[in-house]
Amino acid sequence: MTPKKIIGIICIIAAICLLLTPNILYMVDTHKNNEAKDELLSEIENLLDETLPPETTTTTTPPETDTNDVPTIEETTPPETTPTKAPYKPYRTSTNEEVDGILYIPSIDLELPILTNVTEKGLNKTCARVTNTGAPGCNNYCIMGHVMKNYGYIFNRLHEVRKGDIITVKARNYTYNYRVTETFVTEGLDMNILEDVEGKQIVTVFCCSYQVNNGRLVVRGELETIHYN
Repeated sequence: MTPKKIIGIICIIAAICLLLTPNILYMVDTHKNNEAKDELLSEIENLLDETLPPETTTTTTPPETDTNDVPTIEETTPPETTPTKAPYKPYRTSTNEEVDGILYIPSIDLELPILTNVTEKGLNKTCARVTNTGAPGCNNYCIMGHVMKNYGYIFNRLHEVRKGDIITVKARNYTYNYRVTETFVTEGLDMNILEDVEGKQIVTVFCCSYQVNNGRLVVRGELETIHYN
């Protein structure tokens, strides 16, 4: 084989390596992120299995009072109000990450930890609650994530969710089941999807859309049932 042919073969091999390197690096990063997600998911599932200690109450004998001075039920019943923030407490993991709980969408075989705070590192392995939005079972609980190239990874299959599907959030001792009421794509980054809907407890799951430049694919559901685990 002549030196010219050897150099040509070396150049071809080098070109192939250059073309494959980005894909190989992406596969390695995805594998690492997937492992990190699975470890986090396993830890959160263990935390969810732990039963919170029951609340204790102290009973005391009330002093004798004149029944004429006792206010009526109508006077002591507070007006109906919609809470602005749900009384929930995130988990803190062994890696010092705060996690709300776990997101399940059975129709697309999705099971992901929900990070309490949005970070780029966190979004490479799972989804996260949008800051200053609702909480599990309260107001507009907004969850965002990336659309990844790998099939089924994070929100890669979110476009397959349909009206009537179930979205479940497990947080602390409760399971919140939402029924999907609508799916749509926004024109650009529409911040209105983060707003509360008066009189409704909803979940809004969204990611980038390939259909519209800078648009967002949005899946929204209304709270249907709450179960104590």
